[in-house]
Amino acid sequence: MPTIATATVIGHLYGPAELKTNERGSYCRIRFWTSDKVKGQDEKKFTSWGGVVNGPQAEWMARDARKGALVAVSGTIRLDKFKKTDGTESYSIEFTRISEARVLEREGKPVDGEDVPSGPAPSQGASASDDTPPFAPLRDLGV
Repeated sequence: MPTIATATVIGHLYGPAELKTNERGSYCRIRFWTSDKVKGQDEKKFTSWGGVVNGPQAEWMARDARKGALVAVSGTIRLDKFKKTDGTESYSIEFTRISEARVLEREGKPVDGEDVPSGPAPSQGASASDDTPPFAPLRDLGV
């Protein structure tokens, strides 16, 4: 039986999400990072993430996502190993398919349901007027 690696990650954007269009529709590439401090270690470990957001979600990300914005991303992931300029090995985790993406905070302030429409994620056949994001507003989650 085939296996698949999926994840939901919350992190901060390296830069703004820039909306682009091709023959298949709208998309934007996002790059963001997370950090962990391992117990007993002084150093924080940073992990780099990236992926492409498609369709209406790309439009929401481009509208609401600025450098440093806190985002939540869910989808299928892949681990890549690379060498830094100083010769040390590092890892990058790429989303090979992003199924959901949402801006949680921008400029340190929560994005609530008034700034972002609420409701279920649009399906592949959704019309252009079906402008609902994939997650519930933060206030509904008690955040």
